[in-house]
Amino acid sequence: MKKIRIVFVDAALIKNDTILLQKRSKGAFKDDWTLVGEAVEAGESLEEAMRVMVKKQTGLELTEVHMLGIYDDPDRNPEVSSVSVAFLCSVKGTPKDTTMQFFAFNELPENIGFDHTKIIGDAIRFHKLLQNPFGIASIIPGKKKQAS
Repeated sequence: MKKIRIVFVDAALIKNDTILLQKRSKGAFKDDWTLVGEAVEAGESLEEAMRVMVKKQTGLELTEVHMLGIYDDPDRNPEVSSVSVAFLCSVKGTPKDTTMQFFAFNELPENIGFDHTKIIGDAIRFHKLLQNPFGIASIIPGKKKQAS
């Protein structure tokens, strides 16, 4: 029988140049920090699944949402064969769960589970580009920064 991969959504939740991480209490990467995420249920769109999951798990209000990327390393999750679609989201509010904490971008914990170190790095880079849209010109070939 052919094995299938489960689709997850992960959310990089940003607030004032900090990112929300959750300390895992069981399973692979127990006691490590991870992004909030879960498997997508049948009948849900990816963004809908992410929005429902963020509200249910954190209680935070989403103020801005961007699809960040697809993370499909076959070894990304030792518990189940999976693919993650990650979102970068600006949020407001306070997380309802005490296992969640906002970390400054330059003060991230060392013990981050799954492939979330890569997702977090991508999220921080994309967030910084969104904060300085003229910075995009420096990474697009043939584009020059406009003078003010």
